[in-house]
Amino acid sequence: MTARPDVRRVRRSGLVACLALALLPVAPAAGAGPALVHPARTPAPTDPRVVAVSVSPSVVSASGTTPATVVVTVQLAGAGALKDTCGIYDGGQTGSAGAFVDLRRVDAADPRVAGFAPDVSRQRLRLTSGTGDTGTWTARVAVPSTWAGTWQVDYLVACGDSPTPPLQVSPATIGHPAPFTVVGEHLPALSMGTSPNPVAWNATGYLAKGRLRDTATGEGLAGRRLEWCNDTGCGIDGGYTGHPVVTDARGYYSFTVDPRQLPPRLNLWTGRVPAVGFGTQEVSLVLTRTPKPVTRPAVAAKPNATTVAAGAGVTVAGRFFDAGRCEGLTYDERVDVQYLYGRTAWRTAATASVRSSGRFDVVVPARAGRWAYRVAFAGTPGIDGWGVCVPAVSTRFVVTGT
Repeated sequence: MTARPDVRRVRRSGLVACLALALLPVAPAAGAGPALVHPARTPAPTDPRVVAVSVSPSVVSASGTTPATVVVTVQLAGAGALKDTCGIYDGGQTGSAGAFVDLRRVDAADPRVAGFAPDVSRQRLRLTSGTGDTGTWTARVAVPSTWAGTWQVDYLVACGDSPTPPLQVSPATIGHPAPFTVVGEHLPALSMGTSPNPVAWNATGYLAKGRLRDTATGEGLAGRRLEWCNDTGCGIDGGYTGHPVVTDARGYYSFTVDPRQLPPRLNLWTGRVPAVGFGTQEVSLVLTRTPKPVTRPAVAAKPNATTVAAGAGVTVAGRFFDAGRCEGLTYDERVDVQYLYGRTAWRTAATASVRSSGRFDVVVPARAGRWAYRVAFAGTPGIDGWGVCVPAVSTRFVVTGT
């Protein structure tokens, strides 16, 4: 498992940077930008020509966690020596994608699963008739009910001997959008929470838990296998790896998370579907969730003197502990030195910025008399649910101004 970076030390590529690694965009919210980056390329005269792209049937119905099946067919002419598999991958990354298509949603996802069901799915193509020069390439795709809506073939890539794919095109731009419609019934929904809530900053584990249920009936879906993993790949685009979690008789599940690791992703996949002429095809993503724990940080502080002349400066120094998990609208945390006015009112005497080490110090003028002080952290609202921290205070200390 990949060790979690010390996000405080990389300040503040921070929590956002850590999450960017952990949460490669498999299921962006409806209307979000492209989940898979397609490199621009000017077609060459020797490039293969797309004869036809189709999806059959054009309308399918899927229910619950049982997928329907569509077949994507691509006919290429003058394709040269295109390969069924090769050592290239989209964006110049190494891999073994071979020829593939991206299927992309063109309308809004059902609100019951929006943000957790995928808006794009990469499917591998295989040569099923003809030759690499002129042939028919096919993908047999498992279509879950959470894909309800209209989709099309958004992107097509095929490769030969060159490390640069000889064919990269959006079929819709050349008159082959190949739309298809998914009618979804009994859509599954996957909830997720954490226990305890909030999680202590120095905890070595917490419980991620939730329920898989049928949105039409409200009943839990028992005996369904989920997969969770910390790896950045995490089963994207057909992988079926990770740690299994099986829902109980009422659809509930739980697993232990190490907060020091990259945030885990919990996936529900379709089963593999029979494929034309070559065994099985990749699975498709049904739903995905990632826990967003609320953190309870800690503050330690003490003055450099407890009795000084009234009006003299007292240096209050200490340390803020959050393991880099608190994220606000600014890139640094701040803490307030407060004194107790009356029986319950705390008033701020000074504010200090927390350094990258977590340490802080600030000079506070001593008030005449005996006063109780503390250092308080107001909490952070987080960003899109990430980096939420509850308020925290230090133990009280007393400073007397003579």
